[in-house]
Amino acid sequence: MTRSSVILIIFALFVCCLVRLANSAELLMVESASCEWCEAWHEEIGLVYSKTREGKYAPLRRVDISDMLSANQTKIRLPSFTPTFVVLDNDKEVARIIGYPGEDFFWLMLHDALKKIGFKPES
Repeated sequence: MTRSSVILIIFALFVCCLVRLANSAELLMVESASCEWCEAWHEEIGLVYSKTREGKYAPLRRVDISDMLSANQTKIRLPSFTPTFVVLDNDKEVARIIGYPGEDFFWLMLHDALKKIGFKPES
């Protein structure tokens, strides 16, 4: 391996680390299989979330509440209700939305939560 190849690989790794640090937001959805409101969220928002600006800024990670309770390895306060949406930044809780208030209110509440970590919704 040549010296220039090693430098190129190190530079690529450095850039990957910077990209990860620059966007460390995540939307954690705590749900359960028997949750009607979780199902409504999936039907109304879940199908398009990853294609939105919000979804690109804070990708969705779904977790079943029973897995959280049994694993007990979470750094966040365990939710009492499903769905609960937790906005994370560098694996730290920034905000949470308890329940699903409907499509319009969800987007407003999510914008307020994401603004705390630098998200700028379109005007």
